[in-house]
Amino acid sequence: MLALLAASAALAAPVPQPAIKIAPIPKPDPDAAEFDKPPKGALRLLGSRQMRHGLGSVGGFATDGRTLFTSDHVNGIREWDTDTNTLRRAIPTPDVTNVRRLTSTPDGGKLLYDDYKRLYVIDRATKKRLHALEVPGQAIQRLAVSPDGKTVAVGTEQGHVRLFDLATGQLHEFDVSHPKLIDPGFAPGRGRPKADPQPIYSLAWSPDGQTLASAAQSEGVRGWNPLTGEERWALDTDRGYGPIAFTPDGQHVIAPIRTDSIYRYALWDANTGKKAADLDGFGSAYGLTVSADGRYFCNGQHLWDAKAGKIAHELPVNGLSSGVAFSRDGKRVALDVDGVKIFDVVTGKELFDDAGHAGAVLAISVTQDGKLAATAGHDGTARVWEVGTGKLLHTFRGHLNGCATVSLSPDGKRLATGDLDAVRVFDLKSGHEVWKVGGHSQLVKVAFTPNGDTLAVGGGSLTVHLYDAKSGDPLRKLVGYNGGLNSAWHFAWTPDSKYIVSPVCLMPERPAGGNPNAAPVPVGGPGGEGDGKFRFVLWDVKSGERVRVLGEPVERYDGPVAIDAEGLRVAIAARGLSLVELKTGKVTWADADVDGWGGLAFTGDDKLYAKGVCLDAKTGKKESELPADLRQTRALAVPLKGNTVLTAVWGDTAVVVWARK
Repeated sequence: MLALLAASAALAAPVPQPAIKIAPIPKPDPDAAEFDKPPKGALRLLGSRQMRHGLGSVGGFATDGRTLFTSDHVNGIREWDTDTNTLRRAIPTPDVTNVRRLTSTPDGGKLLYDDYKRLYVIDRATKKRLHALEVPGQAIQRLAVSPDGKTVAVGTEQGHVRLFDLATGQLHEFDVSHPKLIDPGFAPGRGRPKADPQPIYSLAWSPDGQTLASAAQSEGVRGWNPLTGEERWALDTDRGYGPIAFTPDGQHVIAPIRTDSIYRYALWDANTGKKAADLDGFGSAYGLTVSADGRYFCNGQHLWDAKAGKIAHELPVNGLSSGVAFSRDGKRVALDVDGVKIFDVVTGKELFDDAGHAGAVLAISVTQDGKLAATAGHDGTARVWEVGTGKLLHTFRGHLNGCATVSLSPDGKRLATGDLDAVRVFDLKSGHEVWKVGGHSQLVKVAFTPNGDTLAVGGGSLTVHLYDAKSGDPLRKLVGYNGGLNSAWHFAWTPDSKYIVSPVCLMPERPAGGNPNAAPVPVGGPGGEGDGKFRFVLWDVKSGERVRVLGEPVERYDGPVAIDAEGLRVAIAARGLSLVELKTGKVTWADADVDGWGGLAFTGDDKLYAKGVCLDAKTGKKESELPADLRQTRALAVPLKGNTVLTAVWGDTAVVVWARK
């Protein structure tokens, strides 16, 4: 009953807001209509880019009621028209490689973002930078713009809350912090000693701008007078902390409380700081927002219906979202978990899901005839496409923290996927999961043998695991000699399915009981490993033994390996690109200027694609290149018998299909 009463209070009439003149909506970019079209020279896209930002963060909806702001460290800031669900404008972020947080002033006239060191303020209409602001000696953690749009609050990693004037860029004298309690049980009855402030985790302004609330790591939530810096209240959260928000009427604060080391949310009286009600089931989060009418709360995982006093929907996401925003009409909520996703508030269903990946494409697999392609996405899905038409055939969900890798079986009947710790195999006809094996660490690659009998799995476990492709039964592991570790981030099968090429690296050991600063001692071993260098090894899969070391040791291992159609040579992307004979282990040619990190693939007519560059495999001479941003290529696939090339650039949610020339 208490929860329902509190929820009713939250739905009271919103407190009057400061008078805000809404800035005019800028005109769309002239080339915005080309955003979701294939680049010049390409055949088609697999997937869509509209209402997507592959590695993006949600910056919120503008007060105009139709514009959504998103950003990432690759593509800068994007403005989306939520009436037409299309891109309106792209705003570059020059000299900033890591846009961490994005927000806007209430009138929609200014955009603010930071790169941890500085806070940048830009004019939305002209895209020109107005200010680059710093808190001396401190790193930026959180941003919050006041309701009147005149001030921005900055929370720092060093535990301070500071204020900037947005018109002048001047830093106010306001400076508050949460003192750290060294020992919660220290000297009962005599108070607790204080130490350095803790990082600021969240900031929120009351609707009237008279209170600024801050949450500090492990040090609870406090409300401040933004004019004087006086503490108004401190919530008794038992050192709980997390995202915080005011209800639209300004009467309550939504903030976490810790009970038996478990974080959950509660409503708190914004005038007294006393707890008003628990939000049962509304758990910990990285982001938190309230709809404009106060009806719904969202923490990136749950939608809380304040009128009903319970969770309305558990959103189908595989992680925690730091950016959460409701549209002005309260009908949509945007999250930045595994890419930008938008949900219908009433139904709880994800919008635009049938258009393809919401997160960046991380890997591509294609059948030998080039008719089917599979993609792995940062959004936690694996998808199967008809390459000739661009039609989406299947979507497989439920991957933890993104789907990292995919492999289509040679006959096109099964799909293998890998995520943070599990391997799954799906039947494409039924769409059902055939088998699953957990316990793997940070999977980077799965690959069927060319004959389809075996599935190889590699990743952070530093070992290649081999499974029966039909049953999922484990067959064997490929592990380095003498306890050496197989760094199986990437590997390749020979066409006869008898051998695998993968890198091996054994780090030096330090003397037991000796000086921890002493130089490591190489271990030695049959392959000479123990010096911390990478070596590429040809393995006999049946016996699990090494056949030979290929090429020369390298200090750094950059990317994939690929074997030609005849099984005679292997291309290795390590500090450049080299071609090595499998029979002798000798290097045929090497080019330090060719980067194969974004993908390697041989064609059936003896060409080699390294990212978007096509080389003559025999000589290493460059023959052509695709007209794309080759420096940002993330994934590449070329069918042996087809006439297409499939690429995905870093951060893109769509795959580009090119015709081979």
